[in-house]
Amino acid sequence: MTGKRLDPPLQEWADNGGATLLKEKNYVLVSMPPRRTEQFESFGRWIVSMQKMFLDGLHAHASYLLDLSVAGSQISSPIHFANDTLDGFVTFDKLQKILDTKLL
Repeated sequence: MTGKRLDPPLQEWADNGGATLLKEKNYVLVSMPPRRTEQFESFGRWIVSMQKMFLDGLHAHASYLLDLSVAGSQISSPIHFANDTLDGFVTFDKLQKILDTKLL
């Protein structure tokens, strides 16, 4: 028998198209925190911290877009926003810091 799983976790995400995948990831990252169960009580700290990190970045992006729409053609050079990190709110180091948090 090989080590291949018959029903790997998150396989549905791998099978779905980009739009569906985006919707599912968005739901996980910005919806209300999941109801904590006894088994996942300590894991909830990671989830909430990750959600806060992404929500802060998405809020910064929304503010950036509002600033652009208000400034319109009056700005001589475009306002910069780092989309890849949501302007520094979502980085590998910040994610690693969350994951390094000791679970209860």
